[in-house]
Amino acid sequence: MQSVDIDAAARRLNASYRLVEREEIYDSGFRLPNARDLLKYARVSVTLADRVRLLGLLDQEGSLPMSDCLGAIRNTEPVAAIASMILHRFIDVELDDAILGPETMVRRIRG
Repeated sequence: MQSVDIDAAARRLNASYRLVEREEIYDSGFRLPNARDLLKYARVSVTLADRVRLLGLLDQEGSLPMSDCLGAIRNTEPVAAIASMILHRFIDVELDDAILGPETMVRRIRG
């Protein structure tokens, strides 16, 4: 598929895309391994109660280490819930700095 076809398809879906050089993907350090880890949880459904608790905690405290966020999750497996919320753009983490872990800072996405 040519770039023009992809651009037109993305516009039809009201989506966006960005062409990335191979080196940017494979030489970027931690982004690809972190993305692989997160994608395992793409189909996890986070309960409304867990989502509200975590987002409320982040509203109250600001950015928190992932280890501090785990306690807010009660009805879903905590790591799976946080990964799912990252993928569904409720919260954000830095994927490029290091492998995701307990010290990874979690931020709420507004909007």
